[in-house]
Amino acid sequence: MTTLAALEDGHGPGETSRPTSAVVPGERRGAPAWRRDSRLLLLPALLFQTLFFFVPLFMVAKESVFDPHFTLDNYREVFTNPVYRKVLFQTLRLAVVVTAVAVLLGYPVAYFIARARPVVAGITLLAVLVPLWTSLLARTYAFQVLLGREGFVNETLMWMGIIDEPLSLMFNAFTAVTGMVHALLPFVILPCVAVMRGIDGSLTDAAKSLGATPWRAFRHVYFPLTKPGLVTAVILTFILALGFFVTPVVLGGVDEFTIAGLIQLQMQRTLDWGLGGALSVTLLCVTGVIVYVYQRRYGLDRLYGGGT
Repeated sequence: MTTLAALEDGHGPGETSRPTSAVVPGERRGAPAWRRDSRLLLLPALLFQTLFFFVPLFMVAKESVFDPHFTLDNYREVFTNPVYRKVLFQTLRLAVVVTAVAVLLGYPVAYFIARARPVVAGITLLAVLVPLWTSLLARTYAFQVLLGREGFVNETLMWMGIIDEPLSLMFNAFTAVTGMVHALLPFVILPCVAVMRGIDGSLTDAAKSLGATPWRAFRHVYFPLTKPGLVTAVILTFILALGFFVTPVVLGGVDEFTIAGLIQLQMQRTLDWGLGGALSVTLLCVTGVIVYVYQRRYGLDRLYGGGT
């Protein structure tokens, strides 16, 4: 009778009937919500960002318009004072120059790493990453040892008899750009290498087989495919250069004073938190506009490799 009842229910001998509502794999009935919703994993990072970034940022923005009462004089001072306008222009100009030089130097290095043999590529990539493992402050002061009046360069040139007295190599635009490019080169090379390694080399070979010169194959086939990595490198380098503080102050001097140095001066030296907050919000808005334009044109997912 049991076997006959099982056959009538559509089950063979030895099989038991299954519940109509199957349990989804990896999900148990009555399991806590935090086990089923991975979005809750964002809570620790979100809490950290809120406490140590958004709250201080809100307080700085509040000081810029409530110091001590509601006023827009601080923002009016930022945009009408010729000194502050000059510093803002210097910051933008320095960021553009540093980004351009870093791209011109970093793109060929990335191309070499992407096409070199694994051993050579690994050694070159290690050389690119080593500066990131060293303190930025130590690397910046190393340029003083290298380019100072009694530094290695001047001592070598005088020993060779090329110059009679030390050259003034410090505290100018050249030194500031050199130090910033040295610090930011990895942020150009690494995104470009990540994209270049995913490009099929047979595409340029096919272009050459159809009569294209190596330069035309690179220009019309290879280079367009590297644009996602190149654009990511440009936006990262430019945004980081906008907020650089130590290198321009130590190596550039007064002539290359940036808005980050001006913010530090207002908040720690003159204790003018209102004006310092206005400068901070202005720099944040400039960076936000750049990110917005990038998002509209390319999408922020390319910054972490999600784009194509």
